Amino acid sequence: MRPSRPLKLLTFFLGCLLLPARAGAEAANYFSQIFNEKVLTVSREGDGLLPGTLRTALIQAGGIRSQNAFTLVRIVFEPTVKRVRITKGPLPEVSGSLTTIDCQNAQGRGMIEGVDENTEGIDPTVEVAGLKLTSNGNAVRNCHVTGFRGPGILIRGNRNTVEYNTIGYHKAVAESAVEASAIFGEPKTNQGAGVFIGDGSSENVVQNNEIVANAFNGVELSGGVGAANKVTFNFFAKNSGRPIKLAPNGHATRQPQITKIVQQGDLFLISGVAEAKADLQIYTGGK
Repeated sequence: MRPSRPLKLLTFFLGCLLLPARAGAEAANYFSQIFNEKVLTVSREGDGLLPGTLRTALIQAGGIRSQNAFTLVRIVFEPTVKRVRITKGPLPEVSGSLTTIDCQNAQGRGMIEGVDENTEGIDPTVEVAGLKLTSNGNAVRNCHVTGFRGPGILIRGNRNTVEYNTIGYHKAVAESAVEASAIFGEPKTNQGAGVFIGDGSSENVVQNNEIVANAFNGVELSGGVGAANKVTFNFFAKNSGRPIKLAPNGHATRQPQITKIVQQGDLFLISGVAEAKADLQIYTGGK
C-alpha cells in the first residue's frame, strides 16, 4: 500500500528535523578525529621553572602547540592548588592558540595572584598583565585573577573567551571573597583594567565574570580594537573607572540613550533608543 500524502509530509518533516542534529554529531566526530587534547596539570602553588607550576605549564603549552597544530591544550588545577602566587616576574604569554586555562577543581577554583615582592629594577617595558592571550581561540575559565601590576587579563588576538572568572579583589564584595591565609594575608587587586582588549583584536567574548575593584576600568577596549567583540552578562563592583570603557573607533556602536525608568513593584521598566541588532547590557554603578 502506498503511503498517504500526510504521512509522506510527516516523514519529510521529521527527516528535516533530524538533519541538523545529525550534521552536528558528524561535525563533532570529524573534529575529534582531527584534533586530540593534551592536559597539563598545575600541582604546585609556588612559582618558578619547576614541574607542576603554572609557569612551566604555560611554557609546555606553547611548545606543544608549536609542534602539532592539531593538538588542543588544556591546563587544569589539582584540588590542593588554591592560591598560585606569581613571584618570578610576568607569566609567559599564551601565544600558541587553542589553549584553555581552567582553574575549576573538586574543591572549588584556584586563584592566580600576582605578587611583586621587590619592584626595584623592573623594566617598565615588560608586560605586567596577569594572563596574556596573544593568539587565537584560547579560553580562561573559572579562575580568580588578581594582584597584577597591569590588567588582570590581556587579550591581543581573535576569538578568545574569558568566562566564569573573578577578576580583581575587594574584601567588602562577597563575589571576590577568598579563604583567609595567616601566611599571605589578603590579596591585592589588579592595578590595570580587569580585562583589556588590545588593538586589532576581534570576535572575543567576555561574559559571566565578576569584575571587582580593579584600579582602572572593569573591561577596556582600545581605540584600535577590531570588530565583533562581545562583553555581556558580567557583574561589576567598585572598579575605579567605568564598568566598560570603549574608546571611539569604527567598530563601536553608539551609546544607548535611556529615556525613562519606571518602577513597578520589584521590576523596573527601562525605555530608550539603541542601534539596531545591538547587544545591550544594563548594570548599576557597582559602587
